[in-house]
Amino acid sequence: MARTRAKVGDIVAVEFWDHCEGGRELMECVVYGRLLSQDSKKLTICSWELPKHPDDEQNNTTFNLFAPAVSSIRVLEKQV
Repeated sequence: MARTRAKVGDIVAVEFWDHCEGGRELMECVVYGRLLSQDSKKLTICSWELPKHPDDEQNNTTFNLFAPAVSSIRVLEKQV
C-alpha cells in the first residue's frame, strides 16, 4: 500500500480495491473525506462532513476500509 503521511483530521483521497459482483476482477474505487482514524487493519473516512458543523451527523457518510485493500492515500488538505 502506498502510504503518505496522512494524519487524523486531514482531507484525503483514498484509492482501494473492492469486490465486483458478477465480475472477474476487483474494482478500484476512491473515497474522498476526512481521515477519522487509522491502524494496521482499517481506515475510517468521513465524507460529506460540513466544515462549519462537523458534529452534525445528518449528512455524514462513514467508510471503513480494510487497510490491505488500500492502494494509495493522497493528502488533499492538511489539518492545521
